[in-house]
Amino acid sequence: MNQEKTVNIEIPRISSAYKVIIQPGIHSRIAEVITTIIRSRRYALICDDAVADGPGGDIELALSRSGCAISCVGTIKATEKHKSLNTVTRLLQMLADAQHERNEPIIAIGGGITGDMAGFAAAVYHRGTPFINIPTTLLAMVDASVGGKTGVNLTVHSKDSSEIMVKNLIGAFYQPTIVLIDTQYLNTLPVRQIRAGFAECVKHAVLADENLFSWMADNVPLLLALDQDIIAELVKRNIDIKAAIVMEDEREQAGSGGRALLNLGHTFAHALETSPLLDLIHGEAVALGMIAATHAAISLGRCDRPVLGKISNLLEKLGLPTSLDRLPPVHELIALMHRDKKVREGEIRLVLPVKIGKAVTADHVSDVVVEAALRALIRS
Repeated sequence: MNQEKTVNIEIPRISSAYKVIIQPGIHSRIAEVITTIIRSRRYALICDDAVADGPGGDIELALSRSGCAISCVGTIKATEKHKSLNTVTRLLQMLADAQHERNEPIIAIGGGITGDMAGFAAAVYHRGTPFINIPTTLLAMVDASVGGKTGVNLTVHSKDSSEIMVKNLIGAFYQPTIVLIDTQYLNTLPVRQIRAGFAECVKHAVLADENLFSWMADNVPLLLALDQDIIAELVKRNIDIKAAIVMEDEREQAGSGGRALLNLGHTFAHALETSPLLDLIHGEAVALGMIAATHAAISLGRCDRPVLGKISNLLEKLGLPTSLDRLPPVHELIALMHRDKKVREGEIRLVLPVKIGKAVTADHVSDVVVEAALRALIRS
């Protein structure tokens, strides 16, 4: 069995600490690990329906064989449409009907959407229930499972009374009890989902670690082949970056920089991925968002054009999009961006790359700059 890698995360605000354990093949002893960390009479499972018969069923069986009861098992459709209060309400009703108790852990098994919703349910059920996150997608392993952000999307009405979906508008900061990562789960994922996860890895490298960026560029063939040693190292290095930022600024309260830097590319991405005219999943939208953010940085004099070439080149080698054949109406995208959580005093706030390994937050970015950055995504 491959060597275990561990990241320790300490949150000073709540005097809390938890571990992220990364190990290919850890699923073979998952019940032992879970019950050693937090022994309970019962556990509740919340699974992405795509993994309910795989990792979800395996974990349920392993816990049962170890003598633990399962209070209830809930499955969800892991789509942005279903990432809603209605789904969370259904999960909470399930927990209540099972008389799931306050100290009995909730285990999430799936990707980022599953972890976000299960974590939010754990945060509000009995005002806080232990939460164990077992991510099964690369994107969730390197980003979404760590840091304590949970939440759901909300459909709101625009000025013309049309409905638009705003990502992650409702949520809570709620740290897990433990995160368990088995990179062997990635072998069952579609190639598109794997590549989407690489986008968040490139994001972390661009904002904080030039060496990681170079290491990824040197190891593209092994990354695409899902070499287990390389993938485990990738996950560990990305979590190290995110953990360091989260421990300094858990709730994104720094006046500049801080946790907001983790949103590099995301203000553009959230608008792009919610458009019904584009068939994008989150990581693909993040890749495009990073390109748009870099165009904005160049126009604002924050970085040089060669940075754009380096980012585009790595994203393309990893099979991610860097341009579009067409854009949805730009005014609709900008309207969505004005609903982003980082907006201040009605003006868009962006995270901009300065160079590979460094990014900054920029306030009061004009719609003119944003529109030009979006239009730069159109394939020439």
